Amino acid sequence: MASDEIQIQLTPVSRLECTEIEAAAKRIWPEAYSSILKPGQIEHMLEMMYSPAALSRDFHSGIQYRWIKKAGTRKGFLAYGPVSRGSSCELHKLYVEAEVRGQGIGKGAIETLTHELEKVGAKSIRLRVNRHNETAIYFYQRVGFSITEEDKLDIGGGFVMDDFLMEKPL
Repeated sequence: MASDEIQIQLTPVSRLECTEIEAAAKRIWPEAYSSILKPGQIEHMLEMMYSPAALSRDFHSGIQYRWIKKAGTRKGFLAYGPVSRGSSCELHKLYVEAEVRGQGIGKGAIETLTHELEKVGAKSIRLRVNRHNETAIYFYQRVGFSITEEDKLDIGGGFVMDDFLMEKPL
């Protein structure tokens, strides 16, 4: 590994740490999405995806949460899965704390996850990204993802997720 590459560790999140994931999401989401989503939709989506019941469902369905760490310090989190040999793996969440964005943390997390998924024989990583989130789209394209489809998903409460689907072959 080149000396200028950032060493990122992905460490498992236990079910006992769900409240910490929820707190991190509530800290990161408003800043990350305030320019493209209305406050009501941010609140709705936080409840839909980060309530204790939602996180419990994720764990039960095989979604794996990982802390993104650099030098042993949490810098964000991601969630992916389920994982199976020969199949695509869904990257459900990738969030980095605002104060460390642009420092290669997200790129390092994708590289580390890519290596882990290659070891188990996954064929690709797929994700959804809001079509108005130009910063995230550009980031994902820089780390090897391509837009494969467009999708609108009714998420209840009068809200819709208007996304690009992206994929990175492994």
